[in-house]
Amino acid sequence: MKRLLLAALSGLLLAGCFPPLGWTWLLWVWPWPLLAGLWSEARTTGKRGFLLGYVSGLAFYLTTISWIIQVHWVGWLALSLYLSLYPAVWASLVARLAGRPTLRNALMAAAWWAGLEWLRGILLTGFGWNELGIALAPLSWLIQPAEWIGSAGLSVPLMFVNCAIFAAWKSQQWRTPVLAVGLTLAAWSGLGAWLGHRAAEVPARNLAAIVIQPNVPQVEKWELSAMESVAGTLTEEARNELDSRVRARYDQLRIATQSALKDGPADLVIWPESCLHYPFHTEFNRDFLDEVGQLGPFTLVFGCDVLDGGVFNACVAQRGGFLNAEIYRKVHLVVYGEYLPLRKELPWIAEQLADLLPADFDSGTSTDPLETSLEGVSLIPTVCFEDVVPRHVRRFVRPKPQLIVNVANDGWFNETAQQDQHFWNSRLRSVELRRPLIRSANTGTTFAVSSTGALLGRVEKYAEATLRVVVPVPQSSILTIYAQYGDVFAATLAGLALLVAILVKAWEARS
Repeated sequence: MKRLLLAALSGLLLAGCFPPLGWTWLLWVWPWPLLAGLWSEARTTGKRGFLLGYVSGLAFYLTTISWIIQVHWVGWLALSLYLSLYPAVWASLVARLAGRPTLRNALMAAAWWAGLEWLRGILLTGFGWNELGIALAPLSWLIQPAEWIGSAGLSVPLMFVNCAIFAAWKSQQWRTPVLAVGLTLAAWSGLGAWLGHRAAEVPARNLAAIVIQPNVPQVEKWELSAMESVAGTLTEEARNELDSRVRARYDQLRIATQSALKDGPADLVIWPESCLHYPFHTEFNRDFLDEVGQLGPFTLVFGCDVLDGGVFNACVAQRGGFLNAEIYRKVHLVVYGEYLPLRKELPWIAEQLADLLPADFDSGTSTDPLETSLEGVSLIPTVCFEDVVPRHVRRFVRPKPQLIVNVANDGWFNETAQQDQHFWNSRLRSVELRRPLIRSANTGTTFAVSSTGALLGRVEKYAEATLRVVVPVPQSSILTIYAQYGDVFAATLAGLALLVAILVKAWEARS
């Protein structure tokens, strides 16, 4: 019971590293209670290690993704139970193959943690939310190596420092671990400072952007959708009321854009996900978007549904009017938000969520960037949570100037920590790929960051607001190591560590 409580404490300490608390100092101590159970005097078996890791994972995920309850408790519980398997496997590996507090085992534990985070981001469509390296987002100099090793790779030095310090305390052999920790921190900080300075010095073209946060309550969106679903049975008066309410929201976007343009021209105007109530190819939208296109020679980016051979959540970029539009159909769908896994195999889940998600969205296939007539700058379009999926975003990267644009509607989750967590998670994409990122979110967080992850602008959450920002887009065509090779560092290091551990165990058994 003592070990289980310590494991749960580690999970809660890790949760404290992320919003709403965001206490980054906890990053340097959070695994110690769990390690106390794994590296105790009485050897911990693989099964007991699994249990300890699972309890720690549950304490972490039930806390940090509790905002999913705002949508449905089934998704929150099911996802937490699944995600907790990863720290459980990690703890089992540590207990079985690296069960003593040594420097070598500290390095192996760090490598396995990073490898399992990489797996978590790809298995079953992937959910890499709140990787350990994401909690480093406020410490800008420590996240710069992500352009080489990705956000998952940042877990390696962080976990190594934690495990090495605990191993030194446990074994009371301080000299070598302290030297190793000091060299790790010095190399990590020095590399980060150099990479950040190098990225900031790349010649850039400044783009003037206007980003709209309309702050439409999710309840109102649901009300309008409910009216639309029975549109065929509406009286003429009710239909006119629906069109009037939709037009009011459309006018809100147009007026906000027009007002912002009075302060100066813009290259780019961005509206959030699902900001247009009607599907894209409708006469209502055609007239409205042609009207907006007359406001100036800017590229307009927005999110809406597209019905053409399927039902897609999409990001549209147009310049001048409705007919001059490019469409990106969302590829990486959100589980329990845009589709239900095993809908046919587990009908009881479908029944629980029938009102929320009666049918699934279709998945797009193209990962081509959107060409926007922005003098050679192309857009990497991401919708909703796609900007927190690094392996997905890197597929859009081309050897040319690019800007990551995210349209989101985090209003589903009301006033919870989800919005700040989303901000922290997506911020790493700009560093990994050295492409600046702009997000327009319905209720927040609307922001812009540079190619080093530096905050360029952000507006207040849960408020109708407009962000005017100048974004420097690097003109270099060089691709980062991460853009070219992805998570090869985390995956390879974890695989090598596992191989070495198995060989060492086999040698010890023969001896």
